[in-house]
Amino acid sequence: MSAGSNQKFKMLSVRAPFRVPAHAVAPSNPCATPSACTRSSVCSKSSSLMGTAVQSGPHENSMSQQLPQGHGKSLHPVRAGLRDLVPDPLNLLHHKKDQVQVEGVMLISNRTVLDFDNPVASLVDKNVDLLGLGKIQFQLVSEDLDKNGKPKLTEAAVVENYALSNISPLAGQKKYRINFQVDPDFGKIGAVVVRNNHLNEFFLHSLCLKLDGGEVVDFFCNSWVNPESYELQFKGIRGINYTPLPDRVFFLNKARLPEDTPPGLKGYREEDLKNLRGNGKGMRVFSDRIYDYDVYNDLGRPESFHPVMRPVLGGDNLPYPRRCRTGRGHSKTKNPARPSDPPSEKEMGSEGIIALGPLVGLMDFYVPCDEFFGGEKTSAFLAVGLKSVAHSIVPILKDLFTGDRTAHFDSIQDFKDLYAKGVKLDTSQEAKDGPLVFVDSLCNAAGDDKRILKFPVPQVFANSDFAWNEDEELGRQTLAGLNPVVIQALTQYPPKSTMNLPEDVYGPNSVLTDEQILPYLEGLSVHEAIDAKKLFIIDYHDPFAVYLPKILKLGDKKKGYAPRAIFFYNKEGAMMPIAIELSKPEGSTFKHTVYTAPLRKGDRNPYWDLAKAHFSSIDFGYHELISHWLRTHAVMEPFVIATRRQLSTMHPIYSLLDPCFKNTMMINAAARVALINATGIIELFFLPGEYSMEMSAVMYGLTWTFEKQALPNDLVSRGMAVPDETQKAGVKLVIDDYPFAEDGLDLWVALHDWITEYVNIAYKSDEAVRGDKELQAWWNEIVTVGHADIKTGWPKADSRASLVDICCTIHWIAGPHHAAVNFGQYSYAGFMPNKPSTCLRWIPEEGTAEAQELEQDPFLFLLKTVATEIIALPIMTTVELLAQHGTDEEYLGDRNELWTSDPQVQQAFKKHSERIEALQSEFEKRNSDSTKRNRSGPAKVPYTLLYPKSGPGLTGRGVPNSISI
Repeated sequence: MSAGSNQKFKMLSVRAPFRVPAHAVAPSNPCATPSACTRSSVCSKSSSLMGTAVQSGPHENSMSQQLPQGHGKSLHPVRAGLRDLVPDPLNLLHHKKDQVQVEGVMLISNRTVLDFDNPVASLVDKNVDLLGLGKIQFQLVSEDLDKNGKPKLTEAAVVENYALSNISPLAGQKKYRINFQVDPDFGKIGAVVVRNNHLNEFFLHSLCLKLDGGEVVDFFCNSWVNPESYELQFKGIRGINYTPLPDRVFFLNKARLPEDTPPGLKGYREEDLKNLRGNGKGMRVFSDRIYDYDVYNDLGRPESFHPVMRPVLGGDNLPYPRRCRTGRGHSKTKNPARPSDPPSEKEMGSEGIIALGPLVGLMDFYVPCDEFFGGEKTSAFLAVGLKSVAHSIVPILKDLFTGDRTAHFDSIQDFKDLYAKGVKLDTSQEAKDGPLVFVDSLCNAAGDDKRILKFPVPQVFANSDFAWNEDEELGRQTLAGLNPVVIQALTQYPPKSTMNLPEDVYGPNSVLTDEQILPYLEGLSVHEAIDAKKLFIIDYHDPFAVYLPKILKLGDKKKGYAPRAIFFYNKEGAMMPIAIELSKPEGSTFKHTVYTAPLRKGDRNPYWDLAKAHFSSIDFGYHELISHWLRTHAVMEPFVIATRRQLSTMHPIYSLLDPCFKNTMMINAAARVALINATGIIELFFLPGEYSMEMSAVMYGLTWTFEKQALPNDLVSRGMAVPDETQKAGVKLVIDDYPFAEDGLDLWVALHDWITEYVNIAYKSDEAVRGDKELQAWWNEIVTVGHADIKTGWPKADSRASLVDICCTIHWIAGPHHAAVNFGQYSYAGFMPNKPSTCLRWIPEEGTAEAQELEQDPFLFLLKTVATEIIALPIMTTVELLAQHGTDEEYLGDRNELWTSDPQVQQAFKKHSERIEALQSEFEKRNSDSTKRNRSGPAKVPYTLLYPKSGPGLTGRGVPNSISI
């Protein structure tokens, strides 16, 4: 492109559309500076122009970050498809003397919204390309340096016939040709440099080169490539420290440790990581690919007319994992309740950094651009839907019930009618054309009238009207339900305070007695039952006791206790709840009440049923805040950030962990503006209200360590397993029928064996692990920055064995743990009497008017306690959305076949994939075993949550590689 045309191009300042790529602009001379690179992979044999293939990830040289993993198999063509596009034999067109022409084919997508191309962007870019005002340029990079010690690149080649390509209304991959002229002494191809001289970003899926002799080199890039024009858009905007970066660079998929980087690529590797880290200054914009850390200072609304403040999470006062920094300005409004807190961040959109186009207002939060990719029904798009539910559907539902905000369900038939008929939300045309259609596209609402919000029948209610309320079903759900990660073996009775609460404030530790539970122990004494591993406990008493006095003063009519429940594992193999202790503030201390189960099966005790409902309400809230949000979403984000910042996309551990991070930052950012924020869904509809996130911070500081997140360690720490080196994963379960643990251990062992084989291929010795500077910087940053508030429980990354354990734990958190606590949400909480988000009435004292009301119609009293329509419907809508699988989901054992070209790694992963497939069959076999009563239970809900595979939608099964929703 001539200087004149380049100048003309730079004068075209066009506002970037919604969801653009990372940052943007290339230097005037791409050969002068190592450029940015993202995750790429290449498959091929070896040749004078190519290196052996392995995998490579987001890259380090310029502004590349690992492309978000966000791309499922459907986004990657098969090798045969690419080969067919490259002429064979290779045609040598016009070229300089002695040069060889290498012909390539690339796959590109334009920005998408609701799975449609942006027609204006496509048209503008085609005209710019046709008029010669701007082209997409590529240069190949040699592994060798030139004679002057500088990077060796081919002359720039341009994408051919871009303006003449077909425009499809559905966003998909478009194929383009490109030709490179390569000198005979060029050496092995190691990377490709890309510059976008159009006015809009594009998503580069892959580049396929066919070399002399028929050898194929595939670059799988999976990243947004931004245009130079973005420099003009942000230049001079107050608060934005926008720095143009070098051209993008994509590496072959040959995994290399830092010391093995070829000379011609070393500078690119180092520069790319530098650019991904940024300089910690300025406000991030939607096209950035910069990763940095910040505390949770963005949950309140300090700039609103009536400021809503929330404490800052992260630091000495309230420890918490770090999140991705946005760089938005700080509010001058101080939190009067916590004057020592650092300032809160201004709200999303308050400084103009919002999405443009059809989703304006729905996607006004920052995540590095490569962490987002997808169209309708993909995981990333479901994340955007979360905000739509919170900001559009919930207000509509509130307005619907304005006349009677206490309207409750009167009978089981009311729930049946709700599932059969749905809820008509609005009759206005605005609602018909607005957010309801958006949510319908996510949740598959049936029928032509999108103003009717419909719900499928949850599994726990599908086969029986009342099985959910059986004692055995409550116990079974502690082992195979929504929250199977909290039950513990009882070690002392009565239970002691877990937080050493003073008795003069909170009353006695417990008022449970031997006499209360002895009738249920099948002739054993309490001591004998404990020794026989027959008694178990779920204890939420202390953390809720500390906060209950404040929670109950919020004035939102929520009622709740600080509970603990005792369970007995009987001879029939059923986990039976036998006693529930509930505590609440009364005067200057706490009142403790114990409720016990009916002794004869089939008997009903209305007070016991209410106690179970209150316990289930706290259990559901703890599940959402701790088991789900904290232990998967929140703790994983620092691992994503550190991996992008410290490990090159060429690094073997980057390639190993990359699938664990798909869409995690996207869904977390959405949660911070819709789910866990001030007056968000969690605060509105769960008991802790505005103290929800503060409580999760307390539990993080008290209970979370990295080592305990490994499943075998977790089970042992809860007394649910004992060490036994003769058993799988080195532990033996203390009860035979614990579906979550039984299936989970099989998945853990499969992951651990695969990762062991991979790490031993990448590292030849423990010394190589200790000497890997990128790896050590990565682990140090996770421990000292991303999780800086947790000082204990961190292993050292000083051997292959320790690295295997670290990587397997990350895989476990992102995959099976998250799947176990997420994808059953609608199955169990879509029917609110089973898992109420809060309760609205106290358990009455005997002899009172409320007690008389209870005894006259126990079930109606229960329904009035657990659910009003205004609470039930938003929760049902939210958990249905959160339990969806996207169409782009990648499950355990799934990776694009071209993610690596290393034959050893390919063979090891093939073996791992086959093992995962076999486990699915094994789990199905277990579910058909009638002797395993916890596999289905009274409600007849088979334990499918750890089945590795699933289709899209609401399936109640499937273990994705990542926390993608």
